[in-house]
Amino acid sequence: MQRLSRIVGLGYIAICLATLAGTVLFGPLGYAPLPLVAGPARAPIVVTIWYGTEKREWLEAARTRFEATQPVLGGHPIQIQLKGLGSGEMVDRVVQQSWGSDSPPTAVSPASSLWIELMTSDWAARSGAAPIVAAEPRQLVLTPLVLVAWENRAKALWPGGPRNFWGDLHDAIANDGGWKALGGSESWGPVKLGHTAPPASNSGAQALVLMAYGF
Repeated sequence: MQRLSRIVGLGYIAICLATLAGTVLFGPLGYAPLPLVAGPARAPIVVTIWYGTEKREWLEAARTRFEATQPVLGGHPIQIQLKGLGSGEMVDRVVQQSWGSDSPPTAVSPASSLWIELMTSDWAARSGAAPIVAAEPRQLVLTPLVLVAWENRAKALWPGGPRNFWGDLHDAIANDGGWKALGGSESWGPVKLGHTAPPASNSGAQALVLMAYGF
């Protein structure tokens, strides 16, 4: 029995060596039922997310962590494509279904729930179809709305810190004496407030909402 096993083993090795030698000398010797090379890679599943640019750093880090897990669905690798947009432009393009050279987004994440409400109402007014938002969206991150000013001007306007933020700003802007009336330099001129365009930008829209709320 041992002798038979040895003969079978030596015969198998001889066949393998002969096949290898023949392949080296003459190329492949025939049909191989199991291919030795991998087939073409499956097309990726691309998830496109339009987002308010305030979340860029957070979302890019989240994408890196997600893709590091090499996610696959049904053999297809998953890719995340991010596109930063102003929230107003994002809402308008979704409502108008104006994709331009871009693919339609899989998900949208504007900078504030204010834009979700606007998108919902504009969509209903335009199409009269089923609501574009089926459920209450989940908040991802909280970002502050900030006012930036020169330090010396901020101290002139709020020497003891803000108490009535929008009221103080209103009175200072309406004061014909400008910064000089507040103890600042005459060369500073009038008190001025600037914000981004409300129809296109989250901070501009939020500024107007907060002004109205303060009033």
